[in-house]
Formats: sequence, structure tokens, C-alpha cells
Amino acid sequence: MRISGGNHSLSHTTAGLDPSGLASNGGPTKTIALEPGSAAINHVTAASACTGNDQTGKPWSTPCNIGAIGGGSVPPGFRISTSSLPSATPGVAYGPVTLQEAGAGTSTSPYVTTFKWKKVILPKGLKLSSGGVLSGTPSAKLAAGASSVTVQVTETVIALNGKKKVKTKTTVQATIPLTIT
Repeated sequence: MRISGGNHSLSHTTAGLDPSGLASNGGPTKTIALEPGSAAINHVTAASACTGNDQTGKPWSTPCNIGAIGGGSVPPGFRISTSSLPSATPGVAYGPVTLQEAGAGTSTSPYVTTFKWKKVILPKGLKLSSGGVLSGTPSAKLAAGASSVTVQVTETVIALNGKKKVKTKTTVQATIPLTIT
């Protein structure tokens, strides 16, 4: 758009903002997390500019990042943090083992965060509750050796926006090694 008149001229261009990168990186609002290697990481070196707390409530350290999330590090985002499981023996009760997630949003008013776990692939005889508890009795027919479980967890964040509820869902999947003995 261009406006002209008298001795002045004004030009305006609307920037195309892409909100698709917004995610729950901790704190009360969604942010775009810095990518590893970003020039914005540890960019601010003046101690006077790195005061107070960042979006997640953590104190800023010096040097600090440019953006809402500081402290000189990049949050890894919502993920399944369980990376290994106890060995399972065919025909013997297994667990219960509670799988863990990390990097999720918080349930601080006006936000409510919930999680729901789901199996993708499990060795025969094992089951996964919607709360992330792995248990059961592995089938006596399972062969000894390397195996794995593949699971998903969905984070649902509900925020009150005035009188409206805004729901956001994020689903992540992981394959976790499991040894059959």
C-alpha cells in the first residue's frame, strides 16, 4: 500500500507471519523455540540486559538468548523421555513401568494440560494404559534378544480465552529398546 500527498509519502508492507512454529515450550503462552546453532542463542552479552525471568519462569543468565526463552539453552520441546526399559522375561509378570514425557506445557491457570498414552507396537502380552503405565506378562513364545516398544503420547492444552476454550494437541512417538531374556 502506498499513500502520497503534500510533501510526505508513506509505504507499508504487511509481513507474512507464520504461526505454525508456535508450541508449548513452557510458560503461559506459546513461543517459537530456538533451533540448535541459532545465532540468537547466547547472543546478548550485557549482564544488564539479562535480568529477571524468561517466559518459562527461569532466571536469565549471562549471556542470554534473544527471544522469550533464555538462560543460554534451547528447550528440547515436548517428547517421550523414557529411553530404556527393564528387561522382560517371557511368561513372567512385567512392570508396572511408568513411561515419562518431558518438555510439556504447565497446568498453570488459565491452562490445563493433560496427557494420553497409546500403544503403537508392543511385544505380545504387554499393555500400555492411557496414563503411560507399561505392564502385563510377555508371551511365553517371545524369543530372547533385542525387542522394542513403540508408543505415542498426546499432550492436550486447554486455555481459556475469554469465554472460549482453545484446545491444542501435540502428539509425539518413540521407539524404546526392550530386551527379552
